[in-house]
Amino acid sequence: MRSLHWNGVSPDAGRGSILIQTFRVPSVSLTQSIQLQTQAEKLIKQFPEVIDVVSKTGRAEVTSDPQGVDGTDMIVTLKPRDQWTTAHTKEELVGKMRVALDQLPGTAMNVTQPIQDLVDELVSGVKASVAVKIFGEDIDVLKRKPTVWRTRSRKCPARRMSTLSE
Repeated sequence: MRSLHWNGVSPDAGRGSILIQTFRVPSVSLTQSIQLQTQAEKLIKQFPEVIDVVSKTGRAEVTSDPQGVDGTDMIVTLKPRDQWTTAHTKEELVGKMRVALDQLPGTAMNVTQPIQDLVDELVSGVKASVAVKIFGEDIDVLKRKPTVWRTRSRKCPARRMSTLSE
């Protein structure tokens, strides 16, 4: 029997960019969304590890990946790791970016890599690296379970963020 061998290549193998997806309340206007995203970009550009930030808010014209004005993809291009001063690892840098972005009102976020985001969405149909899909016939149970799951997941030390979508 042949054993499986990991060749050291994975979607998070030190790529030079990250994707920060920001989500706002669905009723946000385009003007408000752009204002919040401009603030988010300014906060991220303060990190000396960042070369550039490019954002895309909404995309109704792409039928395979629609997104309203309440969602923005922000691609952050990073300097080579040997030039980093704020953090030593990507996880540490992302953690500090999350703290900075937490000051934006009504904004939740998901952090991944551009290619990983595409793969996750194609495979699962969900815009997150980890997702829980709850199925059933009892509408009352279906209304309660997402809140129960969110409460339980917050106790998990590895959890970075949870966004509840219904």
